[in-house]
Amino acid sequence: ADQIEESCEEANRKVAAGLKAEGNALYLRGDFAPAAFAFSAALRMTPRHSISLYAALLANRSAAYLQWGQPELAAADAQAALIIAPSDVKPYHRLAKALTAMGMHAAAVNVVDRAIRAYAEMTARQQAQLGDLRSAALARVAPGAAAQMALGSTGSTGTCTIELLTVGDGGVLLQTLSLLLHVPRARLKVICAGALLRQATAAEVVRAAARRMADGRTLALHVMGDSCDDESTVD
Repeated sequence: ADQIEESCEEANRKVAAGLKAEGNALYLRGDFAPAAFAFSAALRMTPRHSISLYAALLANRSAAYLQWGQPELAAADAQAALIIAPSDVKPYHRLAKALTAMGMHAAAVNVVDRAIRAYAEMTARQQAQLGDLRSAALARVAPGAAAQMALGSTGSTGTCTIELLTVGDGGVLLQTLSLLLHVPRARLKVICAGALLRQATAAEVVRAAARRMADGRTLALHVMGDSCDDESTVD
């Protein structure tokens, strides 16, 4: 049974890799919407243990969404990629661009600063791109504005604590956390601002993010896979 499962996972990984290559080719041709669809299909085929491939696909789809004019979805994918691979510079760059497109300029500056601290082996081109992005965003930051955030994840096995600026697609976030914690999505328990979400659904997470963003706050989530009987609601 284990051999059959491994064989199926390897077959799915190869299909996902093929769809990734197809998405890359479409992106290079300027077919950004079809590229995003190809990356989405690849994500659905990616085995649970191929988490690095999953992160790369999220980063690629984020780039396609950006070029397609969907910054909210691009930001969601970039943030999810950073939960898995917080030292990869590409998702930082795409998240900063998406936040800039959404008018969240202080947050974009913060993302670039975190990228510079987290990634020590940037090429000269990457440094120049991030520098230009930071300068453009900083020029639009209102006096006194600030946006502090903790991208990536912390925690022991079975738990995860993250802080997000925006959640354009709650499903992407929950699926990423499911893979990271090795827990089925149905068993995820999500605590927002100290209160357990009644249902850890994509829509519930997006609503929680929207409520906090209205006040200029980040969304702090504590996620676990064990059972929890608290029935309190989010604020």
